[in-house]
Amino acid sequence: MKSVTLYLSSLIILTSCSREKNTIDKNLIYFNSKFLSGDEKYEYYKPKIESKPNAQYLEDLIYITGCVETNACGKYVGNLKYKNDSIILLYKLVSKEVCGSTSIEKASFIIKNPKNKKYKFRFDWE
Repeated sequence: MKSVTLYLSSLIILTSCSREKNTIDKNLIYFNSKFLSGDEKYEYYKPKIESKPNAQYLEDLIYITGCVETNACGKYVGNLKYKNDSIILLYKLVSKEVCGSTSIEKASFIIKNPKNKKYKFRFDWE
């Protein structure tokens, strides 16, 4: 009986430690991604994908939009990572389902900015 209890305790500890933490940055108020096109219009959207995200500063908020290329079958969530004077807009794949097709999506982020600081922005994927 003692060995069963020890085994179950070890199993619980190992599984709880191995889970990835999916905490969203406290300053991220809103994230949305809207499908624009499949890969058939890639050339049309390519300049928008390669350009920097568009940021608008509204009082103590920042509204950022931009085009991103994603896996057409994947599900994504947004998050933030801070690095010096930059905010990296993370586009994180949360589904296990992926495929060989890509899609172009418009990503929108609203971020709290209580200090009214100016940042540089770029997209990154996880």
